[in-house]
Amino acid sequence: MKRSWLDLSCLLLLGIVLHTQALGQQPEADRALQQAHQAWQSHDLPGLVRARQLLQQDPLGDYPFYWLLETQLAQPNLPDESVLQQFFTQYPHSPLAPGLKLDWLKALGRHQNWDAFLRELTPEALQDPEIHCDQLQARWARQDDSALQEALVLWSRPGRPADGCTPLFEVLSQRGELPPALVWPAMRLALAHGSMSQALWVNRFLPPAQALQEKVLTKALAHPRRFLQSLPAGDATALTKAQQELGLWALGLWAQRDPAAAADYWTLHGADWGAGASSWGWQRIVAQAAPRGEAHVLEWFDQITEPLQEDSLTVWWIRAALRQQQWPTVLRAMERLSPAEAQRPEWRYWKARALKAQGQVDAARSLLLPLSQESHYYGLLALEDLGGHCVWPDAPPTVKEDEIHALEPQLSRALRLHQLDLVAESRLEWNAVNHDFNPREKLVAATLAASHEWYDRMIYSIERAGPQQDFSLRFPLPFESRVQALAQQNQLDEAWVYGLMRQESHFYAAARSHSGAMGLMQLMPDTARWLAHKIPITPFRVPQANDVQTNLQLGTFYLGLLQRQLGNPVLATAGYNAGPHRAQDWYAAGPKDPTLFVATIPIHETRGYVENVLFNSTLYAQRLGLPPLSLHERLNTLQSTP
Repeated sequence: MKRSWLDLSCLLLLGIVLHTQALGQQPEADRALQQAHQAWQSHDLPGLVRARQLLQQDPLGDYPFYWLLETQLAQPNLPDESVLQQFFTQYPHSPLAPGLKLDWLKALGRHQNWDAFLRELTPEALQDPEIHCDQLQARWARQDDSALQEALVLWSRPGRPADGCTPLFEVLSQRGELPPALVWPAMRLALAHGSMSQALWVNRFLPPAQALQEKVLTKALAHPRRFLQSLPAGDATALTKAQQELGLWALGLWAQRDPAAAADYWTLHGADWGAGASSWGWQRIVAQAAPRGEAHVLEWFDQITEPLQEDSLTVWWIRAALRQQQWPTVLRAMERLSPAEAQRPEWRYWKARALKAQGQVDAARSLLLPLSQESHYYGLLALEDLGGHCVWPDAPPTVKEDEIHALEPQLSRALRLHQLDLVAESRLEWNAVNHDFNPREKLVAATLAASHEWYDRMIYSIERAGPQQDFSLRFPLPFESRVQALAQQNQLDEAWVYGLMRQESHFYAAARSHSGAMGLMQLMPDTARWLAHKIPITPFRVPQANDVQTNLQLGTFYLGLLQRQLGNPVLATAGYNAGPHRAQDWYAAGPKDPTLFVATIPIHETRGYVENVLFNSTLYAQRLGLPPLSLHERLNTLQSTP
């Protein structure tokens, strides 16, 4: 099964040489492009002007021009429209053009230059909520009353509309066309989502006599139980609308701290608030109780008499039912999912499991069969449930030299930006070009990325190649000798190490997350320091964690610690993402069936992370030629946990 990169080397070496030669011909231009990028980051307008002039004839000359215009759009005075038009005329196919067009329209909207805005507006741009609101403003400025009615429709949709709609809502409010009856539902959702900024924004559209008072809001936030118990009891008509909404919000806050106590209170008093408010109160309680695995949460779901407001709450109802293996409730809750949510692989799989548990074997099989053809965690579970097993797919026909030659010019900009370490820009270029490729071209693109050791774009392209997927590219083996040695040293399954590393970084060695995690195995700085002290690595400085060897050494050592502490790879994987104590607590309180345990991990990110790592590991075992271990067998290691 194992396939060496040498199989591709003769074909790909030519692409590397040609690209390296091309780079060697323009070192001054490359330095100028990097300097232009630095000038953009530091808002250096004179530097950008010089770079734009210097690189006008460069194939990547659209970048300094774009950076200059973006910087100018943030200034008090907008650039002349003719300069923007020059960009669009000179670089009509630049992947930067659509984003610049949106930013230009938004800048015109901020300056209320409605003539230019309407002149530049395109149907595609209207998909952006901010531009949609600006378009309504522009129409209203031209005495088009229908713009107000369209704004009213936007008000009723979930989430806060873009700020550009605020002036229209103010007009509607002044004209009495945005009455409190429409404002309060928006207030209820804002409070339920814990968005104080949105709640305060909604509050401005209530009459002063009805609006929430800051002092009362602060009291409800600080002491939700006390606030709720201070309200008039037994008579819903004695409550003002503000008291009712703040009381329901306080009930949710109380449930966040003590769901059982909040549920006991609402069992006694919820009916006094009226059917609608009572049902909403139960929704707020279960929203807090379901992720915590509260034993009585299914009983509380049954108290909800009105439709659930969001798929996310229905999903927690399903997970709560899965946790308790209440299969009729699983099926009943699934009927409430939106069509799009119901088609997700997770819910197709669990619907099949629920049907099978109810004795509807044929119906379950009809769901599992198509799912088993899909290449992901739930597809592999479905395949194994049907008695099949993972088979490494045959590779598509080998990429030929002329295919590389034909495609390389289209990817040359992305490759050059990659060589210059302009990460966001190179990915933008790659993705934009890849979007229009057919499956075979995506395979060729992935092969070309592999020749440059650009693993994350290789994976990006090959995952989208459909029937042309080459699994040796989808599941590559970079740094193989180092990973193998460190896996053996820390008594780890090499397939598991690769499966986790692929999920963490797609093998991008300089990866840096928004939270600050670094490198191939995405280590937080404090964790890296602690691990370096434990190994020990001396002297150690945090930037060393980006070094490939050091990152692998730290990450595999940590994975070994977690496996010994938690007892098996499933919990260790969850612990690597969310912390070992959380993983232990989840398993102690959760279902012992491994698939149910993973499906009911309360943090969405961690749940998906564990699923993907287990799937990756199963494929990597085949890639590495290791003894076969099915996905169910990997999951079942959880049952050996003390």
